[in-house]
Amino acid sequence: PAPRKGEPTQAESEKALTVKELGRVLACLEQEPLKWRCYITFMADTGCRRGEVCALKWSDIDFKAGTATIRRNLQFTPASGVYATSPKNGKVRVVDVGPDALALLKELREEQSRACISKWCFSQYGTAEPMHPQSPTRYFSKFGKRYGIEDFHPHKLRHTSASVALTHGAD
Repeated sequence: PAPRKGEPTQAESEKALTVKELGRVLACLEQEPLKWRCYITFMADTGCRRGEVCALKWSDIDFKAGTATIRRNLQFTPASGVYATSPKNGKVRVVDVGPDALALLKELREEQSRACISKWCFSQYGTAEPMHPQSPTRYFSKFGKRYGIEDFHPHKLRHTSASVALTHGAD
């Protein structure tokens, strides 16, 4: 997308993490709560958008096939609150999920079932409500400051996932 008026343009190399930087992010995750280890690993692995990940329900995850079906996107406006819409392009899609992300999802499902029953993969702590779609942006910012990772935000993982896939032969 075109930059907003008055917003500096970013070089393509600044939009994604390098493989080394991604490795550092994943290493730093070891010290973070399970919910965020799972969320960040899933985003880095699949390249899904922030709201799409917040909108995942357990019924969207196929642990046997190693896939997730992206059916909805969570958004927030002050007037409407948190609400679900269709994915950005309006189409449901299935994405492959790697074994590390699947293992974390299984662990999260087990942890979540002890605390509360929720249909959402990423719920607000202690409730059955979905994670607020702006929570990841705030968390990523704090995570970046804590570990010295400059300009760390959810969409950067989308670009990183695409870059890594292209590097490994995806078209």
